[in-house]
Amino acid sequence: MNSTKNTNWRVLLIVLVLAALGLLAATALLDWNPWTAGGAGARWPRGQFSGAHFQPPPAPVALVGAFFTLFTSGLIAMFLLPERLAVTARSFERPAGAVLRVALLGLLAGLLVSVAALSASLTMTTFVLTIVLSMGLILSAAFGMVALTYHFGRSLLRRAGWMVSPVLALLLGNVLIFALISIPGFGVIALFVIAGMGLGAAIDTRFGTNRPWSLISLTEEGKE
Repeated sequence: MNSTKNTNWRVLLIVLVLAALGLLAATALLDWNPWTAGGAGARWPRGQFSGAHFQPPPAPVALVGAFFTLFTSGLIAMFLLPERLAVTARSFERPAGAVLRVALLGLLAGLLVSVAALSASLTMTTFVLTIVLSMGLILSAAFGMVALTYHFGRSLLRRAGWMVSPVLALLLGNVLIFALISIPGFGVIALFVIAGMGLGAAIDTRFGTNRPWSLISLTEEGKE
């Protein structure tokens, strides 16, 4: 029974990977823009940059470069913060309702920080906070997205009955999620949802420490 179940998951996993690679190839060859629903007619922006004509690299080169950057960033996070990444990844194993609440938490937090960063840009005195808040938001969401990507790949490999390698799990998750956010029109929605889930997980686990958010250390009771 387990052998049949594993075989079914293996077939499904192979189909998913082939479909993802096919979608990425079509995105590159047809120069699709994932931020519009225009399909082949929606080209990557070409125009002026600092007064000189800016010619972006060919779509296949840009696609490979973006994927390589995301995967390498995930590997760096995996080797630098393995314990915290594991804790954050396990937060996605909870029931669907809890994961949904985490995603909503991330989207709300992202919105609040974005508004704060925009407000900070209105005056020169606080403009530097725009950069600080933006970088903090991006890095926090990226950390959670790495955990989500790793969890997704690991879950599929486990269901297929294959030996789970952390690097392979991260690579598999990257291929599938990168293909998902490359779908024209739908990609931007998927990216915001995935980023919200990642940011929410990072906040919910306090960046993988699982310690509660508290101001007790700032009170007199915390000093005793």
